[in-house]
This record gives sequence, structure tokens and C-alpha cells, in this order.
Amino acid sequence: MLLPNGKNPSSPALQSARVLKQALKARKLPPNSFKHVANILGSIDDLVYRTWRTAGSNRFSKRPYYQYDFDHGGWSQLENKPQKFGCFELLHITEQAPDPDNRIVLSGDRDAFGYRQMTIHWRYNDIDQRSVKRAMEIFAEEFEKVGLGRVKCELDHGTPVIWTPSIHHPMGTTRMHESPSQGVVDPNCQVHGVSNLFIASSSVFPTGGYANSTLTVLALAIRLTEHIKATFLSQLCSSNSVQVNDHRST
Repeated sequence: MLLPNGKNPSSPALQSARVLKQALKARKLPPNSFKHVANILGSIDDLVYRTWRTAGSNRFSKRPYYQYDFDHGGWSQLENKPQKFGCFELLHITEQAPDPDNRIVLSGDRDAFGYRQMTIHWRYNDIDQRSVKRAMEIFAEEFEKVGLGRVKCELDHGTPVIWTPSIHHPMGTTRMHESPSQGVVDPNCQVHGVSNLFIASSSVFPTGGYANSTLTVLALAIRLTEHIKATFLSQLCSSNSVQVNDHRST
């Protein structure tokens, strides 16, 4: 996702500038003062651009163009985008590797009806973080190679900064697998060991993918419908055949 740098950009230089500004108002030095100064000196262009962008916010459109961010779309429809935007945020929507520790379990707490409540165990594991970091490095290399611009990778103690907006799609809790020891449903979405119970949901996904799941869920539901229909018709034809043979034998 490529977005104009939003109202609250997360540049280390800008964050350090805010910390030092608040410290000056309070008339005391903040912890790690030298680190904040180094952040500012190392990315002074971020401060210059932020100042220029804010000062000229009404120069090009009715809406201040620094407000086009994750929650405010429409920036791609504007004219003269190179003159309006010189800084973008690159957000990764990532696929997580399957992790048996990421699961939904029943807790000891009960709701108002006496039913046990659910607890979600979820985290980004090491391979997820390594994959995102390597993707960031590749983007940075390729952007600079073709002259699109310079990419600054934001890291927290060497690992990518995880930002979690409301685009989560919980899935995989009734994972599809041929073996009942590895999954809940078989390739036809039938619950292992239960002949008349099927699940058409993103919960059967073996992995989550990175994109919205609705179309895949619909495809699974249509496929399951055709499977149940074919199975029902086969059983019906078989039953009618037995009745006809019995009738002829009498």
C-alpha cells in the first residue's frame, strides 16, 4: 500500500523533534538526548518537507493534502501529484506463516449465559518479521535502482515496526487438511468423522494469504454447494434404483 505521508508521519526525525520540543517547553532534557539529536541531523529532510507541506497545505486543493492518509483516500485522483506529494508511506499487508500457537481456545471465564468465553492467542513469529524485513530491503533496492526515490526502512531494534489497523481477517481455526491430525475439515470442507457437517468459512484456510478473504470464501461456498448437490443427487439416484429393483423382483 502506497500512501501519501499522513497527518501523523512516523519518521524518527519527526518523533525526536516532538520529544525535544516538549522537553524545551518543560525546560529539562529528555532521556537519550543525543540519540534524538542524531535522528534529527540524520533525516533533516523529513523536517524540511513536513514544514513545507504543512505551510502550503491549502495551496493545491480544498482539503489539506497532508490529510490524505490511510483513512482518507482520493489522493490518486488529484492532478499534479508530483507537485503535491513528495513523500509516501509504504505499508506492507503480509501473509503470516502457519503457527500452531496462533489459535482460539476456550477460557475459564464464562459469559452471562454460562458459556465459556474465547481467548485469542496471536502473534507475529520470527519468520514473519524476517520476511517483511527482507521485502523492505528489496523495495528499497529496486526503488533506488529505477530512480523512483529513496526508501527509508523503519525498524524497531532491528525488526520491522508492526502497525495493526482494522484489516484483520481471523482464519484457520478449522484448517483444511486431508489428515484429521493436521486439520478439522477435509478438502471438501467436511468435518472429519462427521458425514453431514460442512464448514464454508475462511476458518478452513490452510494459510491466511495477504488479501481480503471474501471472494475466496464465496468460491469455497459455491464449490461446497456443488459438492453437496452432487452427493445428494447421487444418493437419491442410488435410493431410487434400489426401489425400482425391489419393485421388479416382486
